[in-house]
Amino acid sequence: RFRGNDSPNRTFCFALAIHHFVTSIKVGTLIAILHTHMPRQPRLLPQSAMLHIICRGNNDTRIFRNRYDFDRLKNTLLRFTCDIDFFIHHYVLMNTHFHLLAWLEDTTHVANVIKAVTISYHHYYRRKYGYKGHLWHGRYRSIVIQSD
Repeated sequence: RFRGNDSPNRTFCFALAIHHFVTSIKVGTLIAILHTHMPRQPRLLPQSAMLHIICRGNNDTRIFRNRYDFDRLKNTLLRFTCDIDFFIHHYVLMNTHFHLLAWLEDTTHVANVIKAVTISYHHYYRRKYGYKGHLWHGRYRSIVIQSD
């Protein structure tokens, strides 16, 4: 029986239960249990939508260091969006991140387009500046714009 939250017997019983649990399963299984994460939730987007898309540099890295870097991303965006119904209405390129306001007739393309743009720019940046590591901070953000 437990006598309260501060009882030494409770701590001992808890430690004994954990020890029994750990010794009754394989070590590899325990590591798998400890390192299991919930998968990311899929993006819930309508079939067609106006999206505010944000891509940030990792650790506030200056992903655009000069005018040529800005031009390179603009050309990369044009190259990957011209063949599909991905209409960029406005864009803002800042030193550490960029914003897009885009209309998509089919929002299933947004992930592939942003992936292609960010990977292409990452390869350019890595070659030009000798950068190692992640250039982008996680996934891009996409916010559905529902009104003017």
